[in-house]
Amino acid sequence: MATMKFANGCGSVVKLSGKRRKPYIIRAGATYRIDENGNLKEERKIIGYASSKQEAFKILTDFFANPYDLDKSKITFSELYDEWSKSYYLGVSESTVSYYTTAYKHCYALYNKPYRDIKLMDYQRMFDEAKYKDGTPLSQDSLKRIKVFLGAMGKYALQNEIITKDYSKFIDVKRYKNRESKKVDREVFTDKEIVMLWAKQRDPIAQIVLCLIYTGTRIKKEFFNIKKADVDLDEHYIHIVQSKTENGIRWIPIPDTIYPFIKEWYEYGDSEYLFHTKNGTKFDYSYFLKDFWKPFMESMHMDHKPYDCRHTYNSLLANLEINTDIRETLMGQSSGKVNVKVYTHYQKEKLLEIVNRL
Repeated sequence: MATMKFANGCGSVVKLSGKRRKPYIIRAGATYRIDENGNLKEERKIIGYASSKQEAFKILTDFFANPYDLDKSKITFSELYDEWSKSYYLGVSESTVSYYTTAYKHCYALYNKPYRDIKLMDYQRMFDEAKYKDGTPLSQDSLKRIKVFLGAMGKYALQNEIITKDYSKFIDVKRYKNRESKKVDREVFTDKEIVMLWAKQRDPIAQIVLCLIYTGTRIKKEFFNIKKADVDLDEHYIHIVQSKTENGIRWIPIPDTIYPFIKEWYEYGDSEYLFHTKNGTKFDYSYFLKDFWKPFMESMHMDHKPYDCRHTYNSLLANLEINTDIRETLMGQSSGKVNVKVYTHYQKEKLLEIVNRL
């Protein structure tokens, strides 16, 4: 066993005996600690292995030029994700958590690979092969979100000296520009299904579904953010003050059909939110979807997503031959031409008349 020493504290390169693919072991300089018996103990941590003396020297000099945490040098992609997400997810929105959780699922090829060993070619190959559940290649937009997710993890790894270079920054997503975005199927509730919902109108979840259908609100950005202070029961209107777009800030007429539900939820409990849990807290979308929406749809033998309610609202208005401008205004879409911020009393009455025909 031959040892090539450097200056004190700068580590060493040792050639191991026997025939090995990588016979050179690179060790960091000695560190000392006091053990449980009060004795001084020397420790020399292994930086890595190399197939040649020149490669070993380069690994050692690179380490001292850009040192990293040797204790975490073998942490896998999956282990790093668990460590990073525990703190990172506490400070971001529910939608960001949802996007990043989905992005992580597409990185399964890297789960067991040491994070330090992941190079650009590993990321690029993963992007080349990424697919939706139906086997179609992931769109460029979806891949862009995955790259942002990988960048957030890479930043954490750099800050904690797990890596010295984040290769995710160099992933080329432009090459996927010809991949079309996956179209999301939207299915309206049929007349028969709506009748079935009305037959369950005393069920709180059925009431929520019907309120979504007859207001056309966006469930995450609007519906669950409605506060009781935003509801005018006398005028039969709800003021949407938080939305996805500026045009989404609007007044929504409450049809007579669902007015009793709105009034009942308004008078129920001390929560500031119109629709809330038994504890008075605002519904978390992911929690609502998993614990309420999906079980209710299964019990009704229906297969719908929450956004189908908004799609149904638009379809019901179209069936009444309501012109596009009015429909887009009621739904808070960008091309709506009625100024929702300066509704006159006359306009409100007319819009209320329209939704009462649904």
